[in-house]
Amino acid sequence: MAHVLGRRRHRVTAVSTGRDAVAAAAGRAFDLILMDVQMPGMDGFDAFVAKPLRPVTLLAAIDTLVPPGAAAGATAVPAPPSAPSSRAEADERVDLASLLDAFGHDRPLIDETIAVFLADLPALRAALAAAVAAGEAGAIARAAHSLKGAVGLFSTGAAYQAARALEEEARAGVVTGAASHSDTLARTLAGLAEALRSLRREPGASSP
Repeated sequence: MAHVLGRRRHRVTAVSTGRDAVAAAAGRAFDLILMDVQMPGMDGFDAFVAKPLRPVTLLAAIDTLVPPGAAAGATAVPAPPSAPSSRAEADERVDLASLLDAFGHDRPLIDETIAVFLADLPALRAALAAAVAAGEAGAIARAAHSLKGAVGLFSTGAAYQAARALEEEARAGVVTGAASHSDTLARTLAGLAEALRSLRREPGASSP
């Protein structure tokens, strides 16, 4: 999301937790602070922009408050369905036309966001694996929520639904099926990552 905001000439300060966001806000003035409702340490409120988050929707909401390029800074803080079928897991697709609409037809931004997602994915998956291994419902829910938000930039298909299902069970305190759900999520994420690699253009490539 920092890339999305940066391309609109907003200066971004990113922190990891709600308390860090509050501390940053206490130390300097920000025109806008973005916080997720499910963050470690302290929650924010994102009810005015529904999930899954679409860049064009977020930017439209921000532009009503802070004109592009006029911001002194912004703090961007990262951000019961059934499990997907085996067929859905193997058929994770990303619709380019929908993605272009969601990103305001900014194809270079799509490519940059895909690159960031693919770079961050191993760490996101590792955090979930560690939480599942520890059997900590809160940590599982947070890790699944982070994955859901990242995936939701591109698709609400099998990977998104798998992350959502895992998050909701963990928030209900149910961890008995977490390992199985995590395996399902891993398979769907692999399918999504492959689809995004196929879609992403190398830097400097021409549109579309």
